[in-house]
Amino acid sequence: MQKIKKVTAVFVDYDNWFWHIHNKNATNDIDDIFNIIKESSSIAHLSIYADFSHDFIKAEKARLDLKYPRMIHDCGSYMDNNQFARKDLTDFYLLDDIYQTLFTNPRIEQFILVVGDGHFHSAISHIRMFHQKVVGVYALKGSLSPLIKNNADWFIEIEPQYSHDFSKILSTLKFNEERSYFSFFNSIVNLSSKYHNTDRNEIARALSYLIEHEYACQEKVEVPGEGERQVIKVDWPRVEQDGLWK
Repeated sequence: MQKIKKVTAVFVDYDNWFWHIHNKNATNDIDDIFNIIKESSSIAHLSIYADFSHDFIKAEKARLDLKYPRMIHDCGSYMDNNQFARKDLTDFYLLDDIYQTLFTNPRIEQFILVVGDGHFHSAISHIRMFHQKVVGVYALKGSLSPLIKNNADWFIEIEPQYSHDFSKILSTLKFNEERSYFSFFNSIVNLSSKYHNTDRNEIARALSYLIEHEYACQEKVEVPGEGERQVIKVDWPRVEQDGLWK
């Protein structure tokens, strides 16, 4: 017997989602979250909020408008008449929409939030405690507040996906290792950037990813003339096994 899908409202803090991805140079698409939700839920309401006035995120509004017409809300269009300054109202608009949906659409059984910061924890508690609704949360790994984790019925942390070209950074590390040179984080970034004509930030993010996911580690080693330093060691069998280096 086919499982009945919960009638669900979805609310997205796209500021949190986009900037977390942008700062990590990740490639996750919000569409993937919606596809996962649709497998087990019937989406009756969808709202995506962000301040689309800033560089980098501007182009996202046009792209999202084509896919989700009338579901995109630009929170950067509001100007404070007294201060003549743009207000960051993403959270306020999103919370207002959540409560309006709660009180005007009683058939909603489940509220799913794509958020990260803890500003929404009281709303989550209210919806669960006083309205007996299920509240779930999706967030990128590393962006989810403990307050959200402690208050939601369930939460799922999405692993950031990367499009790094690891061959450049790994070839530099292999070059050093074969010659018994010490590999320091900054020196490897500088060398890879110089010899492969690649942006230093991109190289640094690729190296950080390798360390974070335990393809490499930083060990304290006594370096002649320099004392104790953090030296990068690569787990080459695992790197090769997962296809990062051949």
